[in-house]
Amino acid sequence: MTAPEDRSEETAADIELPRGFTAHVANVGIKDATDDFVVISTEVPCAAAAVFTRSRFAGPSVELSRRHVADGSLRAVVVVSKNANVATGEAGRADAEELAAGVAGAIGADPSDVLVASTGVIGRRYPMDRVRSHLARLATPFPITSALPVATAMMTTDTHPKVAARTVPTRSDGVGGPARVVGVAKGVGMIEPDMATMLAFVFTDAEVAPDVLDAADFVALGPPTLAATITPQHLLYTVGHMLQGFKYHLYCLPLLKYEDDRAALRAAVISDKNTKFFAGTDSAPHVQKVTPCGCAAGCYTGGIAPQLYAQAFERAGAEVSDSAFKNFLCLNGPAFYGLPVPVETFKMQNKSVEICIENFPAGSVVPLPAGLENTGKAELYWSLV
Repeated sequence: MTAPEDRSEETAADIELPRGFTAHVANVGIKDATDDFVVISTEVPCAAAAVFTRSRFAGPSVELSRRHVADGSLRAVVVVSKNANVATGEAGRADAEELAAGVAGAIGADPSDVLVASTGVIGRRYPMDRVRSHLARLATPFPITSALPVATAMMTTDTHPKVAARTVPTRSDGVGGPARVVGVAKGVGMIEPDMATMLAFVFTDAEVAPDVLDAADFVALGPPTLAATITPQHLLYTVGHMLQGFKYHLYCLPLLKYEDDRAALRAAVISDKNTKFFAGTDSAPHVQKVTPCGCAAGCYTGGIAPQLYAQAFERAGAEVSDSAFKNFLCLNGPAFYGLPVPVETFKMQNKSVEICIENFPAGSVVPLPAGLENTGKAELYWSLV
């Protein structure tokens, strides 16, 4: 039997951290008398992954944490609220390193096992005398198992704490029993610029290897209620293609990612066990000259998506004749949504065809591959019969 996902509503006050996680919450005196210092830790190293702001003005906490999580393992997260430790120079970097070392000493870990996050005013250093005094008294075991105090202490200008939780099967067939997933966040309404003012943490007691903590594996190993569509451009291109001369025809949300991300998506869709991923073009025919630059950003793949997916499968080392291609393009989507399997069919042949700008009464539309060439034309290696 498959263990069902528990979607019953929990009040924030009832949400407990997953098994193995405990927290310390206190007021250090960063700014006022409210809680401003949080440590969430475990007794053993945990698989970890992180996404950070792409802002070029990132502070020492971000720089340090990028290094610390690079090996895919952490023991603790420390959050300082009401001070971002940004624009503080070398002194700020030293403060972040001292903070990580102090927490590591308290929990018996290496400083590289501690992720540091800071949020609040910029241009001011931590009040290190107060921080040092508090770190000297910090000791395990931490007493807090509730997620609400953690989320509350992270707040700056938020009007209320953000906490969410779910209990889910650890695999689609329910083997291994349920797992707890708990998230806390602040600043979720302030994602721009590039998450610079947002903190969000997700904790789980599921046994997950570090190399599984990417989006593709998260979907593949998730419950049967979780699936994902993948566009042709995410299987064909990377952010490098977009930045070569700034190909605005590749600018479409969600943005293209890196080579490793594309490889993970390709591996997922060509697998003969794939039931979670299916085609989704997510594109619209924006006409040219509707923007000040005269361009029309967006990946328009109307009428040519199957051919583009065929090219993507081939570049991933798969055959279009494989069942994985049919499943991805035609069967997985209806199965996930409980819809009838399409009865209409089409055929493709491995024959080159030229794709050009299309003209309509409202203006001209540039199909995706044609927009990448200066000539406004491109060649596809598959065509519909």
